Amino acid sequence: MRAETSTIRPAARRRRPQRLALRRGVFAAAALAVLAGLVGLAFAGSSATLAAGTQVAGIDVGGLTPREATAQLESRAKAVARSPVTFVAAGERFNVYPAQLGVEADWRRAVAVAAEEGDGFGPLRGYRRLHVRLFGEEVSPALAVSNAALEYKLDQI
Repeated sequence: MRAETSTIRPAARRRRPQRLALRRGVFAAAALAVLAGLVGLAFAGSSATLAAGTQVAGIDVGGLTPREATAQLESRAKAVARSPVTFVAAGERFNVYPAQLGVEADWRRAVAVAAEEGDGFGPLRGYRRLHVRLFGEEVSPALAVSNAALEYKLDQI
């Protein structure tokens, strides 16, 4: 009888370490999944604001709501519209104001594109925002220009 017991026991002893290793592996994988989810949630922030590190036309709009960002960009554009751009041709200087060329930027669309870069559901949004925070996100607005006004100014120059 003792011989029978000893032949069964070594097989049982071999299974225990395998089961223990499997349990540890499953526990470690579950712990990593929970940790990854928590890190994503920690950086998720509010879906109502733009991710930190977001810039539109070189202006930092991170942490602002889309409405605030659009208002800030439009007010800066109005200030810049009052400043001429000076061109020099054949030693003569020509001052051109953006309004003379009908230059208009689509600030709402640019802010919407910037918001999409840091958006998503829960932990996914957190990882997207972490990427934007670490590497930045630069969005340029689409510009509309009056071709007729541009050609007229070019003819004058």
